[in-house]
Amino acid sequence: MEKIYEYIITNHNTDFYLNFNSLEPTTVKNASIFGEDWVYTAKSNGTAKHPHFEYDKGKMSSKDEKTFEENYANPLCGVQHARRIISVDRTDTKVSIKLFLYDRIRKPGKPYFIKTTSLFFMTYNYKTNSLYHGSLINYHLKRKCRKNLRRATLWENPIDNFRTKINNFFKNMSFWDIMSETEFDINLPIQKFIDSIPEIKEHDDDDDVKYSLYKHLLVTGGIKLPNNWKTLIEAFPQPKKPDYVKVGFKYVDAFMLIRDMKGDKLKRVLHTVNHFNIASYDFAVKLFGTKFIMDRPDNELKLIIENQTYFGEWYVKTEFTESELKNMYKIYLEACLGNIDSTTIVDHVSFKNKLSKLQPVKWKSKTLNGFIDEHDEWSKLISSYTNGVITRRYGRSFVNLIEEPISVKGEVYYPKLLINTDEYNNESTIQTNCVRTYIDRPDCFILSLRKGNLNSDERLTNEYSLSIVKNKFGQSVVEDELRIKRIQTKAKRNSQPDITWSDVLNILDEKVENLCKQKLFTLPEKDVEYKLGLGKHSEAIIYNNDNYSTIIWDDKLAEIELHNYTFFPEHDFDDLPL
Repeated sequence: MEKIYEYIITNHNTDFYLNFNSLEPTTVKNASIFGEDWVYTAKSNGTAKHPHFEYDKGKMSSKDEKTFEENYANPLCGVQHARRIISVDRTDTKVSIKLFLYDRIRKPGKPYFIKTTSLFFMTYNYKTNSLYHGSLINYHLKRKCRKNLRRATLWENPIDNFRTKINNFFKNMSFWDIMSETEFDINLPIQKFIDSIPEIKEHDDDDDVKYSLYKHLLVTGGIKLPNNWKTLIEAFPQPKKPDYVKVGFKYVDAFMLIRDMKGDKLKRVLHTVNHFNIASYDFAVKLFGTKFIMDRPDNELKLIIENQTYFGEWYVKTEFTESELKNMYKIYLEACLGNIDSTTIVDHVSFKNKLSKLQPVKWKSKTLNGFIDEHDEWSKLISSYTNGVITRRYGRSFVNLIEEPISVKGEVYYPKLLINTDEYNNESTIQTNCVRTYIDRPDCFILSLRKGNLNSDERLTNEYSLSIVKNKFGQSVVEDELRIKRIQTKAKRNSQPDITWSDVLNILDEKVENLCKQKLFTLPEKDVEYKLGLGKHSEAIIYNNDNYSTIIWDDKLAEIELHNYTFFPEHDFDDLPL
C-alpha cells in the first residue's frame, strides 16, 4: 500500500481535582476538553458509589503531553488523549481517503479509560470504476463494531459531503489552534484523492472536482453524455446501470426512461435546458395532459421544464372544460415567465371552486390583463357571499387633501386611500400581496402611492397604523389624540422599495402627520353589503380596560366584554400568501 498523503494531529488534556470537598454545593465553571464551556452545581460529598471530585480552581487545565503522562494514573486527575488522522492510501486496485478518530478519556477516581474510535472513508475502485463510501464505528471492538458500506450515487455529492466531514472532525478549538499553526489546507487531501484516479485529468474541464469525478465515472462506464450533462446530473433520481443497458448507454434516453418521459421533441428539448424541474413538468402534464404538452412548441416546452415555479396539487380537485384549460395554459406560461405569482393562479382556482357552489363561473381570460380583471371580479363575488362588499368611510376633507398629487424631481406621484373591497382586491392583485385582508382592520389604513398616473402599476403599498396616545397615568385619551405612523411599505411581491421613493415617502408622511395634527383625520366607519342578506354599519371606537387599549369596530364590543378576551390585530402581511 502506498501512502500518498497523511496528516496526524494529537491533543492531550489534564484536569486537576481536590482531595476534599466543601460542605456546601459547588458550582463549577470551566472550558471543557471539547472546547465548549460547561457549568454544573455538584453535591458537596456525592455518594459512596459516585463520589464527587471538586475541581481545583488553583490549577489550570494542562494541554502538555508530559503532564498527561505524569498524571496518567493519578486518581485526582481527569485525563484525555485525542488523535485525528487524515490519510490518502493507494493500492493496485483502489485509492481511499480516510478519517480516523481516536479518543481515550479517564474521569477522576476511575481506574479505567473509555475509548472511542471511528473511521470514515471514501474509496474509488480502479477495476469497476466505482466510488464507495462507508464507516466503521468503534472499530477497536470485535463484536460491537458498526459497519457501513455503500456505493456512492452522483446526486449525493460525496465529495462535498466528505469535505464537510473533514471540517467537522476538527471543530474542536484545540485542534484548530494546532492546525492553524501548521497552515493545514482542508482541500489538499481531497485533491490528492482525486488526482490519484487515473485519467481523471481528461475530464477536468472546470475548477470543481465534483464534476470532474462525475464525468469520469460516467464516461469510463461507456455513457454518452449531452453537452448540458451538468444540468441534468443534479436531478434526482439518476439512472442506474440497468437503465443505461436498456437504451444503449445514452444518458438522456436513460434519464427519460426512469421518469417515463417519451418523444423525440422532449428529447430534443432536454438537450438544451439549463435547469431541470421535474415537479414543474409533472404538474403541467397532469393538469393539461401529455398530448397537449407534447404538442407545444420547443420554446414553451423548454420554459415549462426550466422554470422554478411551484403550483401545489390543486389540479386534483378541480374540473375544467377544454376551453378553460387552454385559457389557463396561457396564464400558466405568464407565471412560468415570472410575470405573475403562481399563488394568484392558485387563488383563482380556489375562487372557482367556491363559486361553483353559489354562482358557476368559467375561466375566460386569455391575457395577463384580462386575468387580473377576471380575478378582481371573482374576488368581489366571493366577498359578496362571504365577507360582504365593504366600504370604509373617512372625512371628506381628509380624503381630498391626502389624495392631492405630489411632485418630486420632475415626477408626479398619486396617493390613493383604499376605501372599498374593489380597491383592496385590485391593489392586492397588482402588488401580489395580501393587503386585501386589511380592509376589515379598524386600527390602520392603506395608502397606495402610484407613480405617473392614478392607475399606474408602478406603485407602493403603505400601511399607516393608528396608535392611542396615553396620558401620564397610562390611560388612553380622546380619539383626536391618535398618533398615525407608517409601519411598512412594500413594492411588488412584498419586496422593499428602492431608494428613488425615499423623498416622496417622506413628503407623504409629513402630509399625513399634518392632517392628523389639524384634526382632519377621524376614525373610520364601515358599511357592509351582503349578496344574500342585509348589510350593516359599524364605527371604529377606542376600547380601553385596565390591561390594554386598542381600536375595534363597535359591533365587536359586546363580544369582547362578554367573553373577556384580548383583541390584538396582526400587523404583518409579509408572511401571508396572496
